[in-house]
Amino acid sequence: MIRLLLFTVYLLISFNLSATLYSEEEINTTINKDSVIQSSKEFVRGFFTAQKPMDYVENYTSSRLSGKELLILEHQLYNLLNQVAQQPKQQYLQDFVNQMKTYQIQTYKIDEEGRMQRPVYSIHSRAKGIENIWQAAESVNHYSAVFKQNPISAINALKNKVDTLSPPRWLGLKNSIKNLSVENKHKLATYFLSDINNIQGLDKYVSHFTLLTTNKELLAKSLLGVDKTNGEYVLRSMAQYFSADFVAKMLVTTVENKKNQAFALSLMNTYVDTHSEIKQLLFDYLKHIKFSSNAAFALSYTKNSETLKQLEDRYINSESSREKKHIIFCLQMNKSKPSKTILKQLLAYDNDPTTKAWINQFNRESK
Repeated sequence: MIRLLLFTVYLLISFNLSATLYSEEEINTTINKDSVIQSSKEFVRGFFTAQKPMDYVENYTSSRLSGKELLILEHQLYNLLNQVAQQPKQQYLQDFVNQMKTYQIQTYKIDEEGRMQRPVYSIHSRAKGIENIWQAAESVNHYSAVFKQNPISAINALKNKVDTLSPPRWLGLKNSIKNLSVENKHKLATYFLSDINNIQGLDKYVSHFTLLTTNKELLAKSLLGVDKTNGEYVLRSMAQYFSADFVAKMLVTTVENKKNQAFALSLMNTYVDTHSEIKQLLFDYLKHIKFSSNAAFALSYTKNSETLKQLEDRYINSESSREKKHIIFCLQMNKSKPSKTILKQLLAYDNDPTTKAWINQFNRESK
């Protein structure tokens, strides 16, 4: 430990030099030389075979503190970090990662926008990322073990705590769902389904558990039980796990249950031309005092000429200024040629100056 501390001080003193700025051409020319590629392989091999890996890194580093040698060195340190990331956590690897977290980077380049300098190699970020990988691996092993022993007890211990977990620990918990036995998946699903109160305080876990286990019954219940953020996550993600027919049904059910209505309506754009119940619901919501804009947004994605004609007829026969305004918005947003033709016809038919004002408003907002 003392030696590591001394090495840290040594690096901070030794690298207290003026940073060097490199162009992309200089970087590529330098690191792609055969000699550099070969020496990089030898450096990585030497680290993993050395009796004292940190002494090896110290000795190797101390002789490469200037000019192009610094660029090559940081390239090699970054490559070594990439190799370390593929290994299970061990003390000597942790020592190296700790060292790289405080390494004083000396090689920089101009970012793509040409405004700021940034490191050629993000050594600090990579080192912290490796720690996150190891923490997530430890977490998945921990939760896999406790859920295997008693899933109900394990889930109750997490009540109101899931949102406080660090990202690596949460990732481990989420990944542990894949390691649950069929029996324990069934136990947890039954527990959540038995009482909606069992979901409370576990919203984030339940939303991911529902999707990863593709449990339709639990998904329907979770959309009623989880909070807004996780409810929207389930709505947004369920198309990756369930059939289009089931997803369309859940979107309609969500709107009917008056929970996450705006978000569910907006997600219906994918199904407007394939599911008649979706299209009908969207037409019904065109004059809704609160959600007409969401319905119009979804309808604007139609590619069906019959649906566009229905919008035209609806406009002509409507007595609702709100509905007419959002039909204009829908046709304006739809970039198809038939939509533009209908919009032109409506403007010729309708002499109401309000309609032209809406068009001008939409045009200004779209610029």
